[in-house]
Formats: sequence, structure tokens, C-alpha cells
Amino acid sequence: MDRIVTQRRVFIVEDEAMVRLLVEEMVGELGYQVAGGASNLVDALAALPQTEFDVAILDVNLGGTSSSPVAALLRDLGRTFVVATGYSKSGLEPTFAEAPTISKPFMIEHLGSALHLALTPSHATDGGSKAPR
Repeated sequence: MDRIVTQRRVFIVEDEAMVRLLVEEMVGELGYQVAGGASNLVDALAALPQTEFDVAILDVNLGGTSSSPVAALLRDLGRTFVVATGYSKSGLEPTFAEAPTISKPFMIEHLGSALHLALTPSHATDGGSKAPR
């Protein structure tokens, strides 16, 4: 009997087009499927409730606007996410505190570890905030 393995779907919220393309490529190389994406706060807030995905990658700064409303929506939807930022974790808003965080620029291995951590059931239940940098 064949076992069907479902690819995990990733929603990407990133305002810089070249970075978004690179992240999409990394996501594919890691064996995930890109479920969709948004480049600004308005588009992300509109698309997320209508998109099927397992985990999101969330840029903290979307063209000078904090993406904390997106993080709050993801929590309301019961979805986990990875924070991608060029800032230090200590400088992040509390909305991002419990999510695995990767510092830009990041390597594919760091993204893979953070996605794995975000999708680990114990992360969702204990609010674990440890992630690779």
C-alpha cells in the first residue's frame, strides 16, 4: 500500500521582491510548497484567512510598517509562523516573541530548522521560542 505524503504549505510575507523570490526557492528546495504570499500588510491580512497553509514566514518590517497585525491574525487563525528579520530578537515587539526567529540574511539550513521547529507539535503547545539564528 502506498503512503501519501502531503507537502507542507508555506505562506510568505515579504516586501522585498528579490528576497521573496529567494525565500520561495529555498522553501521549494527544502521540500515545502509555496501556498501564497503577500508583500504588504493589507494584502497579507486579506489573503491569509482565505489561503490553505501550514506555516508562514513573516518579515517584521513591511515597507516601514510593522507586520505585528499579521502575527496577531496568524495567532487568531491558529497558525504558526517563523519571523524573518534584520533586527535583533531583543528589539522585536512582543507579538513576535514566541515565534522561531531567523536573522537576515539567513542560510537555507537556518530556514529549514526554523520551519521544522515551527511545525513541531510541542512548539505549538509550549510556545517555544528557541530557534536558530
